[in-house]
Amino acid sequence: MTNAAATSFNNTVNITGALTQTNAATGTTTFANTVSVGSADLKGVAYALNNSFASGGTTTIANTGTLSKNATGNISSTGAFNATGGNLVIADGASPTLSTGAGAGNILISGSTDGTAGGAVESLTANAGTGSVTFTGNLGGGSSLSNFTLSGGSISLGTIGAASAGVTGNVLVNSTGVVSVGAATIGGYLDMLAGGAVSQSGAWNIGGNLWVKTSSGDITLNNFQNTLGGTVSLIAPLSNGTGGGGNAVLLWANLIKVGKVRPSDATTTDVGITAARVTIKAPSGSAIQADGNQGLITADEPQGTTPALTIIADGVIGNPATASPTSEGLWVKTKGLVKVVTDALSGGTIMLFGENAFQPKYEFSGDPTKRSVKYNGVEATNAQLTGALDAAYLDIRNQTTEIRESGFAKENASKVLRNGVVTSAGPGQPAIDDSTGQTRMEDCEGGLSGDSLSCL
Repeated sequence: MTNAAATSFNNTVNITGALTQTNAATGTTTFANTVSVGSADLKGVAYALNNSFASGGTTTIANTGTLSKNATGNISSTGAFNATGGNLVIADGASPTLSTGAGAGNILISGSTDGTAGGAVESLTANAGTGSVTFTGNLGGGSSLSNFTLSGGSISLGTIGAASAGVTGNVLVNSTGVVSVGAATIGGYLDMLAGGAVSQSGAWNIGGNLWVKTSSGDITLNNFQNTLGGTVSLIAPLSNGTGGGGNAVLLWANLIKVGKVRPSDATTTDVGITAARVTIKAPSGSAIQADGNQGLITADEPQGTTPALTIIADGVIGNPATASPTSEGLWVKTKGLVKVVTDALSGGTIMLFGENAFQPKYEFSGDPTKRSVKYNGVEATNAQLTGALDAAYLDIRNQTTEIRESGFAKENASKVLRNGVVTSAGPGQPAIDDSTGQTRMEDCEGGLSGDSLSCL
């Protein structure tokens, strides 16, 4: 195709080679029926894809206006799919899928992505296989989508929504790489599975529950304007006993209610907040829900100078007057160091509970001038005291082992034989005594009776 004004392809387009516009069209190009091409390189003002659009290779649509997709059919591209310059609009009531297949085809939408105002709701699914997914513009900023589902390798989203929700329903993300999301306003839940680090470049406002899990990398959600309307579960790799190993979770939000259920499938296995090192920050202690009905915080950084769990919030956390201190409070599982900010006495008591086998350590436990951290109703173990006791115990154990092994050596039969005397073949006085040295035979007056000698 060369220069064209408004152009419509009302019949099926089916070619094995490339579909190319050598010069930009000056009007809307409409594909009213199915399209199947070897590859596509389109340049124009606006495009309307009113049926399925399939490309066997790379697809590039460079438009200065709007790329609209109606309710019939999906967009698939075996190679990369790039829509640059203009905006993507999902037609009224449509829920199309944009897919590059199972391979490494990338998806790039550089303009904004919107639904259609009024009428039925719209949703969008983007699947890049092992390729990357990038939406650099605002998603749902002009007209919101109902749901948004995307999968691929690394995933980068510019912004979702503005003053109102960009997605009124749910957002599901399945990535084998890193995930980065800008400012986001989501009416429902956000469910995110990643293979790398998860980060944000703007505040998140999530009306429903937040669930994020990564198999590698940190989860860093540290915007001070994060607003969470539901529970939160954040899961990153543990240290498995290696100091500095595993990954970290950092959460800063207006309200922290640790989750017990994954929102997308209602499962209860991968839930709570789990990582080698966990930091939670809230505007006040009361903003960290701790009545015993929340999920578990697990932090397995070994005891040392690096905190396993850091809590940043002024004010009482939990109920210091509770009659059930072993089941009411902030549910934690850690043997490592707990750090609180502020640690001043005025900060208020922090109530933790959990298994007795997992005793968290607190540097200022027992210090009347410092903030109180209680575990199962009593002051948490003092980290410095625990270290001193461990060192003393180790010294005693080593000395005991040395004495025991020394005794065994003294009663070693072959060694004593080389020294000349064995006084007993069975239980009895050792052949070597610490105070008298080698045991000697006692003197006696002998007598002969028949063929035998004996002491009289």
